[in-house]
Amino acid sequence: MKKQCLSVFIAMIFTEGVVIRSALAADAFSFFETEGSVVIPYNLSQRESVRFETNNPYVMMDMSWLPNEILELNAVSWLSTDQTLVVDEAMVVVHLLQDDRLDFLVGRQYLPLGSYDTEMISDPLTEVLGSARRDHVFMTEARFRTFLFAVSLSRSDSGTHRNTYTIRLGFDNDQVWGGVDYTDDITESGEIVSSNSIYKVPGLAVYGAMELGRLQLMVEHISVLGTIESDTLDSGLQPSATHLEANIDLDNERVFAVSWNDTQAAEALGLTKSYFGVTYRQPLLRDFFGAIELARFINSNKKQEDTINIQVRYEF
Repeated sequence: MKKQCLSVFIAMIFTEGVVIRSALAADAFSFFETEGSVVIPYNLSQRESVRFETNNPYVMMDMSWLPNEILELNAVSWLSTDQTLVVDEAMVVVHLLQDDRLDFLVGRQYLPLGSYDTEMISDPLTEVLGSARRDHVFMTEARFRTFLFAVSLSRSDSGTHRNTYTIRLGFDNDQVWGGVDYTDDITESGEIVSSNSIYKVPGLAVYGAMELGRLQLMVEHISVLGTIESDTLDSGLQPSATHLEANIDLDNERVFAVSWNDTQAAEALGLTKSYFGVTYRQPLLRDFFGAIELARFINSNKKQEDTINIQVRYEF
């Protein structure tokens, strides 16, 4: 019965995706655009995705409406076989200057803290530690040549410390990109929120990538710039996470990736101490892609957990 429901769910999403794609308008300054994917994961370790919080098949859709060349409405939502529809992000974007040189964004969105880019199936531990979505975010982004500056003010409807500001300084060219992000309060981010910190504690994210022919190298580090004082955990907690990754382009959209992740002083938050994994991705059929990952997770007590992750994705 479960397999039958799953088949109906996938068929429904596949059909809807074709209908929506064929209905896109062609007007350059007034059109509706949608793209997304249907993902079928198989995870031996039963580890849930940080963002999607599920091991079941899900569909993700990114929808944008541009009524004119200045205004853009964007929404990212996802639906799994075991949950109702979730609006992941929903924002209004005002393009004050052309070519995204100056934008103003307001709405429900993720804070500009960390990049979390990866070709792996498993989430990088930096994302587990630092990813943060807020209900009310006001953000300004400015670009000058290869440089990016962003500042956000946000408020959450829940949590101990509701008001936060975040600053991003970044750069991007054909072969090298990276950035430095600072927030005045990281205690409402990722798994750090479970610490129930009494005070605000700032956080820092540093990340970058470099392309050397077919090889791409990525590095990211997120750290707490201070100690977390909590009534429920030992005082003086100062967690951090590091993500290193190397990807090789094998042509024809085939990718081989190797990743190593490590955390420090994060055991009390329930984070894995470290993990090492390899992933291979390739097209299967038209608009269908497959990936397999072999990973070893090491807990704080040095217990090892080996797992195989498989993912089939349909993109529309």
